[in-house]
Amino acid sequence: MEAMTRREFLRRAAETGLATAGLSLLFEVLGPEVAEAAIYRRRPVRFAKKVSGKRVQCLVCPFRCVLRPGEISQCLTKQNINGRLMTHAWDNPSIISVDPIEKMPLYHYLPGATTLTLGIGGCNLHCLYCQNWQESQRSPAKQRTVELSPNGAVKAMKKEDIKIVAFSYTEPVVFLEWIE
Repeated sequence: MEAMTRREFLRRAAETGLATAGLSLLFEVLGPEVAEAAIYRRRPVRFAKKVSGKRVQCLVCPFRCVLRPGEISQCLTKQNINGRLMTHAWDNPSIISVDPIEKMPLYHYLPGATTLTLGIGGCNLHCLYCQNWQESQRSPAKQRTVELSPNGAVKAMKKEDIKIVAFSYTEPVVFLEWIE
């Protein structure tokens, strides 16, 4: 790692501050519609199969949850509704942040770039050291979320000249249907 001058440090700190301040601009673009937990859309899970009767198996992560009607998956985002696997993680991130790319676990990928970083409630992991356990260990249905479609995110990114979207803060696999 190269040594950094004070001037470079201050410049980078200012850029990070501006990126964080850009979040308020992003909310202006998206609108202040912060939805309560009950307001979200369910969507069918593409990677699922019927097992027997109305039981379904989720094929999204290695846990391969087999759910009876009404049961919720280990990640807290999938639910068997009358024999059909539905996701609660659609158009409703609980975390939206404008971050420098250096905050992501990517080595020398577009240095200096800004990302729109999204996180959703739920996670298929239960790490004792999780920094975002308040979001990752609760269902999207039990959190305050923002309505944000993929098209809405692209529109906001174009307006703010952000070229990268990242899925972080919680396990990205729970938000899989959003990127289809």
